[in-house]
Amino acid sequence: MRSRASTSCSRSAAPLSSRGSAASRHPCAPRTSSSVRSRARARSTPATTRRPWTTSSTASLRSWRSTSGTSGPRNQRSAVETSPLTIAPSLSVTFGGASRHHLRWLGNPNQPEEHMTDATITPTETAHSAPRTDRSSAKVPAILLGALRIALGWQLLWAGLDKVFGLGLATEPGKALINGFSPTRGYLEFGLDPAGFAYGALHPIAGHPVVDALYLLGTLGAGLALLLGVGVRITGIGAAAFMLLLWFSSFPLANNPFLDEHLFAVAAALLLAFSPSGDHLGLGRWWRSTPLVQRYDWLA
Repeated sequence: MRSRASTSCSRSAAPLSSRGSAASRHPCAPRTSSSVRSRARARSTPATTRRPWTTSSTASLRSWRSTSGTSGPRNQRSAVETSPLTIAPSLSVTFGGASRHHLRWLGNPNQPEEHMTDATITPTETAHSAPRTDRSSAKVPAILLGALRIALGWQLLWAGLDKVFGLGLATEPGKALINGFSPTRGYLEFGLDPAGFAYGALHPIAGHPVVDALYLLGTLGAGLALLLGVGVRITGIGAAAFMLLLWFSSFPLANNPFLDEHLFAVAAALLLAFSPSGDHLGLGRWWRSTPLVQRYDWLA
């Protein structure tokens, strides 16, 4: 009787399978649970028709068990660094706290099947959710560097223009360069302290044409370059050397043993020379893109 029943079931199953009917509709087919049917349906569904939610977060699994045939102890690991998981349905995550969800494991071809029943996911903040104030606050130091560059450039440029045209502040109109006066003779002859150690080195070169040319180059040339933001590296180093020479010629200082405004100008010039201060409020980006600067990068 048992052989006849099995024979009849196999014979009757053949036409059904040839017609494309599902095996679960046959009366002799074994019944499957809903979880097995849903898992089989998920496996048979193509990957393109699914809409999984992929995450690579570190999941703290509260209950974990293997369904690959080998049973292991529960709570074996409190925190598991998982590979990218494919779970369903899609989740809505709230930043700032942990969200608990019941997830269904759809399988991983590289690992044994696992069944997650209760997972705690702590999301991290992405770049899209970063506050926009960080970008604006990052521009503040660059803008301040640009303003410092303009201030130092204007100070140098004004000193040179005053010596050339006699604008009436530090230089009288009758003692300007256009009237035949030297821009360095007055300071090196009458501005130095005879008791200072720089007097003997600088007093003999007062009014020399080379010294006058270097003074105008350090004031007019460096001031204009700093204002425009071009050639800031070499200009900043030159301005620092010029201010250091003025600091050396000011000894002995009247109000401090060694510190005065010239050293602050030296520090500011070096800061501008070794930072992209010409990119903001200046023509630094355009200057670096020119063929001349790309060939001779020391002109940047």
